[in-house]
Amino acid sequence: MDNPGLDEANVEADDVLSDQRQLELSDLTDRLTQWNPTKVAVERPYDRSDDVNSLYREYQSGDRSYSEVETIDPPHPYRDESDTECRSEVVQIGFRLADSLDLNRVHPVDYPMLLANDEAEELEEQGFRPEQKTAPTVRDPEAVEKERTDRLAESTLIDYHQWLNQEEEIRFNHEGMFEQLIPFGVDDNFAGPKMLATWFDRN
Repeated sequence: MDNPGLDEANVEADDVLSDQRQLELSDLTDRLTQWNPTKVAVERPYDRSDDVNSLYREYQSGDRSYSEVETIDPPHPYRDESDTECRSEVVQIGFRLADSLDLNRVHPVDYPMLLANDEAEELEEQGFRPEQKTAPTVRDPEAVEKERTDRLAESTLIDYHQWLNQEEEIRFNHEGMFEQLIPFGVDDNFAGPKMLATWFDRN
């Protein structure tokens, strides 16, 4: 929700600190609370748990506000903008949910890894494009990016996430990785399969 630009398709999200989006986030949190979770996992490095929970306690105590711009040193190796962490799903959903449940901590579970490798860089520098033996079955990433951006702009956060988690969208995400990465290699250069293995290793 804070547009970090770390994904294949990066959605242009409107500001989640707006009054309307804050109402939608409260509604989303209320619905998640009904499941009575006893732990909340967040996508931040597992070895930055102390930093993440120190920040969580500042929100829990009211020293920081979910609806205001807060300057935060991001507890993540690939994020460096101090005014975006307050807009992240970690704060806006994870912290807010844990706070509403009166949990004393959240659980960072991420293991950040870059998918790129030297072999992939070498192939890209050569302008390598794998041979298409069959017609593509997944949509172009740019088309996906536009579709998701447009849908988010016209949807509530709950409606958008319901759509995003339907079977067709999950299948597209999963199949797309295989279709794009498995063929990306030549001879003894297995750049694409290595990237795919890295993704599964991380997750």
